[in-house]
Amino acid sequence: MIKIFAFVLTGLLLTFFCMNKSDVDLKNGESIFKTGKNLSGEVLQDMEKSEMRGMQHSCAHCHGESAEGKPYRRMGPTGSIKFKDLSDANLHKVPYTDELFFRFLDNETKSDGKTAETGVVWKMAEKDKIDLLAYLKTLN
Repeated sequence: MIKIFAFVLTGLLLTFFCMNKSDVDLKNGESIFKTGKNLSGEVLQDMEKSEMRGMQHSCAHCHGESAEGKPYRRMGPTGSIKFKDLSDANLHKVPYTDELFFRFLDNETKSDGKTAETGVVWKMAEKDKIDLLAYLKTLN
């Protein structure tokens, strides 16, 4: 219980202090989404820990350029990762919050607490996570 409280408090503080509009770099978030690299050129997929190591992945690789998901993929369908959809209670039993989205990036835990099986593990700095989330929030 203390771990959960600390996690939520950390997320709230991170959001409060770091999500100032002037601190967010949407171009960095877009780069991460489309290429899997931040604007500094750093590959954000942990190639050693990812099951899918053969190539570098990005969010768009699996979820499409518009983030709406790809229903027909060899490895199975993917859903929308537009934040308006992730945070929609009609689409997710436990809607995503900023904190749950960051938790997903950190350890592949879905909003409902189940483990995601994406095959891709991320290693993002807090700034990159914030920028990615801010970019996903701009997609309608």
